[in-house]
Amino acid sequence: MNYIALLSDYSDAIADIVSDWPQSPLPESYYKNPSHDENNPPSEIAKRLSWLILVVLCKLDGKAELYKDVALSYLFLANNMQYVVVKV
Repeated sequence: MNYIALLSDYSDAIADIVSDWPQSPLPESYYKNPSHDENNPPSEIAKRLSWLILVVLCKLDGKAELYKDVALSYLFLANNMQYVVVKV
């Protein structure tokens, strides 16, 4: 998350770099976000950063499954997701 936060400082340069990349599928709920309307669509860099954050959350979910105790698994997820939310 620290690296993703640092990437946002260079969003103009990164937007030029990722403009040629193929589209990455984001969940349908991302496009139904009330802050995204027809007049104000999300930028290409916002889509890429959203995709990176989604990948990080999926990896955290996989790491949480390694805990045998369900309570520890949820504690791990709560702690790490809170960190992600603060960074975003």
